[in-house]
Amino acid sequence: MKTKPLKTKQITLIVVVVLLTAALGFGIYSFIAGENSPFKRDTVAATVNGVPVMESTVTDFITSIRTSSGYEDDSIWALWLYIYGYTPETLRNEVVHYFIDRLLVIQYAKANGLAPDEEAINSYVNTMKSYYESEEAWQAALATAGYTEQTYRDAIEYSQCYEAVFETFAHNAELTEDEIMAGVETYSSTIDESRLPRHILFDAEDTATAATVAAQIKAGSLSWNAAVLQYSTDEATKNNGGLLPWDCLSSYAEEFQTALEALAEGETSDPVTSSFGIHIIKCEQLLNVNTIHSSADLPDEILDTLKANIKNDMQNKAYDEAIGAFEKESTISINVMPKHLPYDVDMSAYDNLDNDDHDHDHEGEGEEQ
Repeated sequence: MKTKPLKTKQITLIVVVVLLTAALGFGIYSFIAGENSPFKRDTVAATVNGVPVMESTVTDFITSIRTSSGYEDDSIWALWLYIYGYTPETLRNEVVHYFIDRLLVIQYAKANGLAPDEEAINSYVNTMKSYYESEEAWQAALATAGYTEQTYRDAIEYSQCYEAVFETFAHNAELTEDEIMAGVETYSSTIDESRLPRHILFDAEDTATAATVAAQIKAGSLSWNAAVLQYSTDEATKNNGGLLPWDCLSSYAEEFQTALEALAEGETSDPVTSSFGIHIIKCEQLLNVNTIHSSADLPDEILDTLKANIKNDMQNKAYDEAIGAFEKESTISINVMPKHLPYDVDMSAYDNLDNDDHDHDHEGEGEEQ
């Protein structure tokens, strides 16, 4: 069985698309816009405390989404924009704000003595270069990943600034009981009705044996622990009674999870087939959030994970507040979108269609913050 920790943070679709693709090679822009495009690459899209976000940076970012997904055709690109609730203007605005946010972090880090020096960035880049046998191989790797050497260095600078700033807000003190119980309330929907499972795993073709063992366990003629030792093919849990992690801390196969949720505490299931094989499942413990009156009522594994989530939430909140305050003190301007941008396609075919389900909450353009 595979497990994964609960996630506490999400990133936007637009960043996910770019991070998961590797298509912005050298020359892509000229392929889309053409060498004679009227768009001027030295146009400034926005400024943050006097530091520019270039229109070319925004355009290349958007172009990487378009080309990596194979949406070079204008009608297909327009459809993609519509499906995800964008217009060329709102997509540009979201990407501009993405780069504004990056600059704010870098400037905050510099203002607070947290930014890496040039030597640290050089050291990191040179270490990465050392993994390639030649300069040509290094440049080819950058191009495949969507970087020039300068944009790669910029990304490293931002990453190191972000990590340094974020770390300053780490909550290292022990949580109080009140903080833990507030966390229980915050995560109550995740914790409530959590189940601690045990299982006996059989090979997929061993249906007859699984049925016999399940019947014997329910009849009381075969103990659970004896059945695990004799029959389970899960070597990782065979010697601990088939014990698995709490389901609120794990991700189980759908068939397994459905069967587990149908069990009361102490009950065992009929054989259940998943991609892992055939399971007999036992609900060892059922946690009801209404019975949690103090941290002592929480199982250790759930308490430890809850504490980590609470501390992470505190760190995120402190970080967001600090960057938010810095942003309010900053002078930010966003220029009106220029004409003739390569991604600015005709969306009139979608003017009369209902796009309520796709709307994005975008801030306006040509604004001063």
